[in-house]
Amino acid sequence: MDRLAVHEDLPVPATLEAALDPQWLARALAHIGGGAAVAEVRTIEVIRTMATKVRFTLRFAGQDRVHALCLKSFLDIADPRLAGGATTVLEADFYSRLAPRLGVRVPRCLAAVVDREAPLGLIIMADLIAEGAQFCSALEAFSADQAAESLGQIAALHAGSGLLGELPWVTARVGQLARARYIPLPTLQDMLDGPRGEGLPGPVRDAARLVAGLRALAERDAARPQFLVHGDSHAGNIFRTAAGPGLIDWQL
Repeated sequence: MDRLAVHEDLPVPATLEAALDPQWLARALAHIGGGAAVAEVRTIEVIRTMATKVRFTLRFAGQDRVHALCLKSFLDIADPRLAGGATTVLEADFYSRLAPRLGVRVPRCLAAVVDREAPLGLIIMADLIAEGAQFCSALEAFSADQAAESLGQIAALHAGSGLLGELPWVTARVGQLARARYIPLPTLQDMLDGPRGEGLPGPVRDAARLVAGLRALAERDAARPQFLVHGDSHAGNIFRTAAGPGLIDWQL
């Protein structure tokens, strides 16, 4: 099985074009290619949400094997710091420092490239779709057995909470959200006054009240035992394989 290489001296690409540059990929994946140049890169699919996910294939010079890969980072964004670039570093650290110590099924991560000053991270994983995995959707039914298997993955994550004392970089997410101002209060109020707030009772459509409630929740959470949680475990972040379900998207 291909091992994971962690690079903290390799520049993290800021654009899709730079991320798929053969010379940069040859350096990031030198442990797989044996130092060979990258002879061919073919883009299969580009998915742009908060982060950009790129499915692509790669072949090294002098080798027949075609590697089916998936790259994830913040690409073609004016200021990744404002978009939450630190979460990409967190995900890279998850795959390199934490995932190997947990019994949770995750994609095989082949390379993690991190710039802690920026901060910005990039990961290169095996392409789950090419390996036959299927991604779930909130629009699809889950059987009782499938729900139980998915909850089993969450339980395996919770079971690793004994590691928290060794992981100062894993912090309480609700506390971060309570302290941070990812969305300025006036902008949040505009959102609640718009279509997003339709159907909600009037008192709930109050940005200041929402933020105060989040802070109160963070204070209560800080006094309770802490657990490792995924942070965004909706159906779209669950994939199914013949061996069972797994989880993707570890930025939170």
